[in-house]
Amino acid sequence: MIDIHTYILPNIDSGPEEVDGFLKMARSLADQGVQSVVATPLYDSDQEFMKHHLFLYVNAANEWLTNSYIPLQVLPGQLVPLTPQLLRNYERNQLLTLNHTDKYLFLSLPEFDVPPYFEKILYDLQAKGVVPILRSPECHPIFRDHPERLYELVKKGVLVQLSAASILGLNGKKERKAAFTFIKYRLAHVIASGVHARNYHDYSLSKAYDYISDMYGASELYFFIENAEAIIDGRPVHQLEPEPMKKFSLFKLFS
Repeated sequence: MIDIHTYILPNIDSGPEEVDGFLKMARSLADQGVQSVVATPLYDSDQEFMKHHLFLYVNAANEWLTNSYIPLQVLPGQLVPLTPQLLRNYERNQLLTLNHTDKYLFLSLPEFDVPPYFEKILYDLQAKGVVPILRSPECHPIFRDHPERLYELVKKGVLVQLSAASILGLNGKKERKAAFTFIKYRLAHVIASGVHARNYHDYSLSKAYDYISDMYGASELYFFIENAEAIIDGRPVHQLEPEPMKKFSLFKLFS
């Protein structure tokens, strides 16, 4: 099992405060069947050293894991806020793609709105050979309530990551319904946990995978599992043709 979105590095973002906490978290994830995780701390434009230092932190983390005989691998990555400066920061080599493959950039949406520069940045990234992955759009009010807008982006090659917590209903009823709508209309490509130091004891990805398997069957489960593997390898993911959507109310669809 591979998790492409975690906060596992000690003393960075929402990760454990010390190495002992990191090792406990890593052992817990390994015991639940996780083989590799991508560390995805939030990119901070005020900390331009972050990309260079992340490699050092990841190397140290893997050395601690080896010395402690914990069968888990940590891979480098970032969660990058979608801001007007994003393309400039990428061109300045400040941003880190998932597992440093120069293929997939993991993007955090603005909290409440979709700004006017949004689609142009996604287009410009793709023109440079970078595939944008949107983090948890089922939790964003625009895409949650108007999934037809996400359909237009997916048609243009943007990928979608669903939160395991949304699938389990931990992020709210609307978010869960939106997640299953995205799956139904082929608007979702990968599932990840966003696990951090405070919630790793109740790890969500394995439970979400079990739920997907029970609800949709093994083929749907393997679709998500194999896409996670493809992302960290820098290979193309499985992208099924999204089904056309009409503008509708998510509340009416599930009422």
